Amino acid sequence: MNLEQLHRALFEDLVKPSMKESWEATWKDWFVTTDQVEDERLPGKLKLEFSLSRGHFIGLSPKCYFCYNSDALKSKLGSKGVPHCVNLSLSNFLDKLYGQKDLKIQLRSLRLLGGAMSRTVQDKRALSDLFAKFHVSFDGITCTPLKQNNVYL
Repeated sequence: MNLEQLHRALFEDLVKPSMKESWEATWKDWFVTTDQVEDERLPGKLKLEFSLSRGHFIGLSPKCYFCYNSDALKSKLGSKGVPHCVNLSLSNFLDKLYGQKDLKIQLRSLRLLGGAMSRTVQDKRALSDLFAKFHVSFDGITCTPLKQNNVYL
């Protein structure tokens, strides 16, 4: 299956019948559908990063996910706030998803404290399933919960 056929298979059933004509006229402008360098390098087009037909996708929150393709034995993960030197596995994400245990890591860094460079060690939870959006005030620091019609969302 080439890229065009793959995108057709993924999206064709999702398009409303009333929008089919518009979709057919424009969808190739949105996605990379060939393996030509000009098409792959064109800014703005959505490129296929990872696909699987058998495997696992565990999404805990935005930028915190694990994908595993059982056929190709490949994986891709996003772990915002966790250095890549920490070896995260499928079992770490499953444990967090089902609330069995938290993964704790140590972050080591070099910081300027009181005018002198010092090494610091910080213990933190590595994976988060919490995602909260806040309104950031004009000072760029103060955050408040989102409201709509004076009701918290």
